[in-house]
Amino acid sequence: MQVVAVHPDYVLRAQVLHDMKNRWYNVTPAAEVSIIVGLLREGQYELAFFKLEELNKTPIKVPPWLLDVFLYTFGELGFHEETLAILKYRQRVVDVVKRAPLSLNAWHFLLDVFSRDAFQPGIKFIWDHSVTPGHIHPPDGVVINVLNSASAHGDAGLSMSAIHELSTRGVKLGMHHYEALIHVHIQHDDLPKALAILCIMAKAGLSPDLASTRSISQLLRNSSSSTDKALRILHELKVEYTVPAAAFNVVLESVAAHGNFRIAFDLYRTIRQVCINGPDIQTFKILLQYCTQKKSMDFLLAEMEAFSLKPTRSILDRLIRICSMQDDYESAFLYLDMMRTHTLPNSSETRWVSRSSAIALLRRCLQGRDPRFKDVLEEFRRRSVLHERDVKSLLSATARSDSVDLPEQDLSNVTRLPLPNSVAL
Repeated sequence: MQVVAVHPDYVLRAQVLHDMKNRWYNVTPAAEVSIIVGLLREGQYELAFFKLEELNKTPIKVPPWLLDVFLYTFGELGFHEETLAILKYRQRVVDVVKRAPLSLNAWHFLLDVFSRDAFQPGIKFIWDHSVTPGHIHPPDGVVINVLNSASAHGDAGLSMSAIHELSTRGVKLGMHHYEALIHVHIQHDDLPKALAILCIMAKAGLSPDLASTRSISQLLRNSSSSTDKALRILHELKVEYTVPAAAFNVVLESVAAHGNFRIAFDLYRTIRQVCINGPDIQTFKILLQYCTQKKSMDFLLAEMEAFSLKPTRSILDRLIRICSMQDDYESAFLYLDMMRTHTLPNSSETRWVSRSSAIALLRRCLQGRDPRFKDVLEEFRRRSVLHERDVKSLLSATARSDSVDLPEQDLSNVTRLPLPNSVAL
């Protein structure tokens, strides 16, 4: 049995067991262990685990090293449920006999494989029995995996413990560490703590942005009443912290998303009551996303200038779209020229002007019988901003207009496709 445990031979083992049975020889405990080890080496993991369970039901004392072999083998293979069951049994044995404790290397190994696969029950057990008592100090990478797993499973206690483990080592916490904590608190509907984390991030020298608030945004979008609660929390937080613009922006975004642009617009006027540093570029990007009136647009542009904020490409794109909705749409060409200064003349990148803004401007040119339609259309086509079906639809509409000078083109086979509702004016 010892030989075939080291050099697996299923046929030889079966023959020996058959001969022992015929001769009324009992299998000794050492032979049982050798059989199990041989099964493991052969890759018969389910049968080996079954034999181990059967062995535990007998008075035979299972050697701790055999359990350790299972822990390493099953842990590496990803049999986490079975690995955790063996680990708990081994820990109970240690608690009873007060000897042969699991090695620190084994604790490290198991925490590594469990955190790698985000096996939360195993992570929690090892953390409570080895990390919290101070027996092991896992590497930063493993702790980050633990933090990510705890965040995904909504374990606030484990998340805070992982953050504490990192901070005691002097590790400078990054955005992803705090964002994981925000996600955990939102899973528990703890909006005050989630917003407080944003303030702590700003205090730590980090600049939370729109991406940092996505979990908060989802919570606020699900309930319009939550935005009022969030605003009250921000007013409470400003007593202790400097509230970052990102915390105000996520509330502003949620108010606008509920279809209340006018309320969001009025809310913006109170931003200095919450954020002493005022708005950032994301604040105006949110408002312009829902803005449709030129008067409101001009006010927001004046505010941007007052705060020394320059329009980004996405904001310029939105300005073109808004101007294309007005009777006087001349400003749209002004912003289009500003976008040209940010893009190479022969560039074909589709991010130059969005498809929806391009169609809005072209349709407005058609309605105004603007002779610039042809040049703008050709530029959009050259830069691959529009789909071919959009061009066909616009050319079909242009063919019915007598006042716009068109490039010669055979429209006999052009299919008159309607414009998508998403870009309708």
